[in-house]
Amino acid sequence: MDLEKRGVLNVFHGLMNILKQKRIQAGYVIVIIFILFSRIDTVFVLIGGIFVLAGILWRAWAAGYISKNKSIAFGGPYLLCRHPLYFGSFLMGIGTGIMCGNLVFPFLVIIFFVFAYFPLMKDEENKLIDIFNEEYRSYAAAVPMFIPFYRSSLKPNSEFDWNLVIKNKEYRAWFGILTFIILFVIKNSVA
Repeated sequence: MDLEKRGVLNVFHGLMNILKQKRIQAGYVIVIIFILFSRIDTVFVLIGGIFVLAGILWRAWAAGYISKNKSIAFGGPYLLCRHPLYFGSFLMGIGTGIMCGNLVFPFLVIIFFVFAYFPLMKDEENKLIDIFNEEYRSYAAAVPMFIPFYRSSLKPNSEFDWNLVIKNKEYRAWFGILTFIILFVIKNSVA
C-alpha cells in the first residue's frame, strides 16, 4: 500500500476513533440538527414514537440485567443480542429521526451507528474476551452481536433487577428523550 493510501486510512481511522469516543456528544449534535429541520406530521410522530418507546423499554430491560465487567449477562435481552443497550439506543435514534418528519434522518442514524457504535462494540468485545476469555467466546458464538434473534442454547443466569437500572444510570436516556420531545414540541409550536 502506498503512503498516500495509508495516510488516508490513518485519517479515516483517526476520525472513527474520535467519533467513537465522542459518540454521546455527536448524538446530541445530530438530535439538534433533527429538531432544527423537523416538522410535525402526525403519522411520522406516531411511528417514530413507537420506535422511541420500544428503544426506551428495551434499554431499561437490558440495564436491569447487566453488572458491567463483573459477569456476563445471560438473561433478558442478552439472550437475544450481545449489545442490547446499543440496540435500544439505535431504536431511539431511528424513532427520533422518523418523528422529525424527514426519512433521510433514520438513514443518518444508521450511518452514525455503523461508524461510531460498531467499532465500539468490537472494542468492548475484545475487552470482554480479555476479562472472561472462553466464557465470552462461547457466549459470542451463541448470541448475535446487534440484531436480536433468539437462537441461544444458553440458560438465563440472572433475573431483572430495577436496582441495576438505577445503578446503570438508565434515567439519563429517559431525560434525554424527554428533553428531545420538549425541544421538538417547542420548535414546532413556534414555527
